[in-house]
Amino acid sequence: MYQAFSKRERAKRDIAEKRNDDKRRALLKELFRKYVDNNVITLNEEQFDAFIDYCGVSDEFLQNSSQYDFIVYVRKKFESYNRFNKK
Repeated sequence: MYQAFSKRERAKRDIAEKRNDDKRRALLKELFRKYVDNNVITLNEEQFDAFIDYCGVSDEFLQNSSQYDFIVYVRKKFESYNRFNKK
């Protein structure tokens, strides 16, 4: 009960979640740089954060999807992102 309601424990959880989010974003940026280099998507560095937010990739999907499934997902999201941002 203490861990569920304690301000200190909640703060620890929040910090852990933020660190995890930062690591996920760094990993996605690294992947997207490779995808840009290989002409899978066409983004510039400034667009990565907005595209990461748009994709909403979960930890579970990152861990459980195959590389092919992930690339297909990113490609579809990229097409949708481009349609959304051209309006």
